[in-house]
Amino acid sequence: MAFTLVASCVVILASLALGAWWWQRSARFQPDTPPGRLLVLDFDGHIRTMRPDGSDVRTLTEDDPHGLFRQEPMWSPDGRWVAWVSEYPEHDGYSPALSIARADGSDRHDVLLPAVPVYLAWRPTSDAIAVLLPDDVSGLSLVLIDRENGDKRVLSRGQPFYFDWSPDGRELLAHIDRRLVLLDMQGHEAMLAHTEGRFAAPDWSDDGQLWAYAVLSAESPRLVIRDRNQRTTSRVSEFDGRITFAFSPDGTQIAYIPTAPSSTLPTLGPLWLLNRQAGVLREVSAAPVLAFFWSPDGRTLAFLRYEVDEHPPPPTAPETGLQRVLWQTPATVWFRWHIWDGERTYPTAARFRPGGVYASEYVRFFDQYARTTQFWSPDGRAFVFAGEVEGERNGIWVQPVGESAPPRWVGTGHVAFWSPHGD
Repeated sequence: MAFTLVASCVVILASLALGAWWWQRSARFQPDTPPGRLLVLDFDGHIRTMRPDGSDVRTLTEDDPHGLFRQEPMWSPDGRWVAWVSEYPEHDGYSPALSIARADGSDRHDVLLPAVPVYLAWRPTSDAIAVLLPDDVSGLSLVLIDRENGDKRVLSRGQPFYFDWSPDGRELLAHIDRRLVLLDMQGHEAMLAHTEGRFAAPDWSDDGQLWAYAVLSAESPRLVIRDRNQRTTSRVSEFDGRITFAFSPDGTQIAYIPTAPSSTLPTLGPLWLLNRQAGVLREVSAAPVLAFFWSPDGRTLAFLRYEVDEHPPPPTAPETGLQRVLWQTPATVWFRWHIWDGERTYPTAARFRPGGVYASEYVRFFDQYARTTQFWSPDGRAFVFAGEVEGERNGIWVQPVGESAPPRWVGTGHVAFWSPHGD
């Protein structure tokens, strides 16, 4: 009896010890890596996915000795599909196509296109893709392409052309030339406002209730929010020149950057934040900001500022030098991400120079890409960017949130996007 009791105690203690050892082992080896995967356009032209620590690399595309060119990779909203633009070389140029495949590269098919797209955006339902194509008649055509069968439908034409999907994927809020219109899937347009072209991409809140856009009033241009259900419009801010803006994912806040009329860059100015519920307006950054991205939970804002080295002095004015860096020419300008966490603002640990594709497309037109792509991890712990960190390598970097956290190089590439879910 005593032996049985002692043996039972030994078994229990051993089980507890084993459980403690396993817990400690799991805690010790639990990777400090945010969830999800990165979709990467690599330097060699391949489309790849990988874990955010650079491991488990999967190549979705095949080698091509004839100079196949690829661009614009993009996750579907459900994370099950990816799409990108392929340009197949021909004797008199290139034959463009929209390539669609599952997230592991299987079930791939190409949809031939009459021109190279300038932008593409998955429908929120992940069953179709809206593609902007150059049009000799009207400048640009918006074409909806079915994911399964490749059927094409022209929805609208005009230039410039920016848009945002409704959360249910049934409509588009489109800024075409100087008109703001509501566009359905049959191509019917409902006129909403004359804009005078003082902004680029409109914004449709994730709950489907609000629209943000700019109008030219009798006094001056102003950023407004329109409640679609209540049919009311509220003024956010007046500005000179032009303005760039984005709702937080929960729609309770809107961040915006007014850009002076004299600026030669699409966006460059102080970063403001309006808390719509509290009615509080704050200046997040008085120093000029080029781009910003909300975290998925809306609690954190990452924004990009530039720094000019004093020695040697810049050969040109700061803004001109900034343009030169954005197009990958030598200059004394650097860039640094800053974080606003809801209470304070702080710079990240390292400065960098963005890569050419990342700068000229995703920084320059950040407001349009922020509507349909994700640079943040699903849990909001980190975000991804592309470029050459000072004193380090060029490529894809994952920047954890934290005042002293350095970015982590995870691989080569022009640009990378985080999968929308943590799978």
